[in-house]
Amino acid sequence: MMRLEAATLSAWRRYGRFYDRSVGPVVVVAVITVIGTLALVPIPLLIKHALDVAIPQERSGLLLILGGGLVTAQVVNAVTTVWRRRVVTGHSTEATRKLRETVIQKLYSVSIDFHRRSEIGILHDRVVQETRRIDAMADALASSFIPAVMTSLGIGSVLLVMHWQLFLLMLSVVPFIVVAHKLTTPHVKRATRAHRERFARFSDGVLFILRAMDLTRVRAAERSEMERASDTLNDLREADWDMAVAKTQYSAAQQSLIAAAGVVVLVFGGLAVIGGRLSIGDLFAFYAGLAILRGPLVAMFTSLPFIISGIQSLVYVDELLQDPDQRPYKGTRRIDFDGEVALTDVSFDYGRGTLFRSASMRVQPGQTTALSGLNGSGKSTIVACILGFYKPLKGSVFASGHPYNDLNIPDLRARMGVVPQEPVIISGTIEENIAYGHETASRADVEEAALLAQAHEFIMQLPDGYETRISHSGFTLSGGQRQRIAIARALISNPRLLILDEPTNHLDDVILEDIIQTVLNLPTAPAVLLITHRKDVELWADDVYEIENQTIVHRMNAAPMHLSGEPV
Repeated sequence: MMRLEAATLSAWRRYGRFYDRSVGPVVVVAVITVIGTLALVPIPLLIKHALDVAIPQERSGLLLILGGGLVTAQVVNAVTTVWRRRVVTGHSTEATRKLRETVIQKLYSVSIDFHRRSEIGILHDRVVQETRRIDAMADALASSFIPAVMTSLGIGSVLLVMHWQLFLLMLSVVPFIVVAHKLTTPHVKRATRAHRERFARFSDGVLFILRAMDLTRVRAAERSEMERASDTLNDLREADWDMAVAKTQYSAAQQSLIAAAGVVVLVFGGLAVIGGRLSIGDLFAFYAGLAILRGPLVAMFTSLPFIISGIQSLVYVDELLQDPDQRPYKGTRRIDFDGEVALTDVSFDYGRGTLFRSASMRVQPGQTTALSGLNGSGKSTIVACILGFYKPLKGSVFASGHPYNDLNIPDLRARMGVVPQEPVIISGTIEENIAYGHETASRADVEEAALLAQAHEFIMQLPDGYETRISHSGFTLSGGQRQRIAIARALISNPRLLILDEPTNHLDDVILEDIIQTVLNLPTAPAVLLITHRKDVELWADDVYEIENQTIVHRMNAAPMHLSGEPV
């Protein structure tokens, strides 16, 4: 419990930094709230004066003045409420924007391994749902809870001065309110936590449905997936119901007890009037003040469930932000990268046993290097090491003779072009897909890259050419077309190293060989790393490295050959 409270306090302190520049506006909000509160304070006194003086003495002018005072007080309170809401909402939403931006920056700052071991649905929930609850909490605090507390204190002070005995009778309900709060709050917390967990599972399930639609249909697994989704939805429905009931029970208990305070005042005040110890004006004015007080009290207790939920979300988001995971390399040096990459005595272990040990290889500028091996032998891991996604357990990686530990890896990676086995297509136009990550590229740059990737011809045959819109799945394109778009995307920034991961999965040999030769004949002549499991494709390469028995074996091709058998 103490650890949880410490984590909550730490999360609050860090969250408060998003409001660092809002000290001035906070003071303004406080002043506005005080003005609105002070506007309500005279209302009970004005009502008492109207009932005890203006009406009995038939002073219509005074009654009109008192009525105008009551209207003015309500108008001032309404205006300050709207003004406060505008200021508070502006700064709370800006703080939420900063928080979300920080969470997204965190997702970019952690290692690829962090993302691969994390549930994407849960991360999605952290960014979207949890920050939404924090925003609701901040809004409830600033717009409802704190103003309600200040208003309650102001009106309560007036009621105390008006009749301290009735005020004490009213306070007799407070212990019951405290007990009700302690009894119902744990249920609200449990229900909120359960709802959060089940919503995260629901979100993850929806993402799976959208991503695995082809697999589900190929495996004829629609029925089982629908049953799984139905179970998840039933769990979420129960969590929704439980949370709604818990919050309603909390609010109903508090409102009932607040109403009970009014009944106590009415009964005992009425007895005082009957006994001649209190005027009807005093009673009515006190009861009117209590009616005004009830509004902020209800607002205060109604906002508490949102605050409770938001505090839990704040702790969850803070846990993500404080996760120690970081990118494996922290160097800052930028170099004139020529495409040369070398792995020296590299060993790697995912924690499930050694994948390879003392492995060495070198990719040279202006040449094609092939890396082959059985599935699961570590080819993709070698590529990940070259891209700086992972740091070897032992050994070193060099770029143009400089150790990765010294380098600004994102800058280095920007000079590489990578075409994965399954190209990623973003939702947008063909042009946007090719220019992704190189947004300053012109249409001429896009078309030149498409020509090099032998994609221009089929693109021009599409309904809107380069303006043709495609979804993130790219299902309207063939595998080869998606591959060529990915190659164009890799080539548009004139990379010094081009990595092609199993390109023969989607491209026929002639097209692929032609693309590689075209790339090698460019004035920049990048290094090409070809990941393949096919022996005949190895024939294109100047150097061939093969992963065998947890190490890398080097074979140099004396005379690289075309697939036709002709020398390169």
